[in-house]
Amino acid sequence: MCCIHRFGWFNPNFPIVTAWENNRTDDGDGMIERWVGEAAIVARPFLKVEVRHLPPGGYAFLRAISEGKTVATAARIATETTSSFDLVSNLKLIEDTKLAIDIQEAAGVPKNQHEERDAA
Repeated sequence: MCCIHRFGWFNPNFPIVTAWENNRTDDGDGMIERWVGEAAIVARPFLKVEVRHLPPGGYAFLRAISEGKTVATAARIATETTSSFDLVSNLKLIEDTKLAIDIQEAAGVPKNQHEERDAA
């Protein structure tokens, strides 16, 4: 289980990250060329707020982890959502944004039974 803190995620039907990035600077005209939904994570690991695109399957992966699923189960859920899910890039995102404050074994469950517990 992974304890996640100080973050929010969005899975809207509009380009939330692109809009955020366009409105943070005076460069350009602020027009959004490609109007497509984006999944994003908003994190504040220290004092600076960071808004990042989630990798494919990232929304499903983080959602499952935040609900107490194991990393293996969260990865399975994300892979079912999109075949282009990449566990390494999603774990790197968690590390880069300092989202995880603790990683631990699920309490009272032998290692080989984690998947069975999450399936229940």
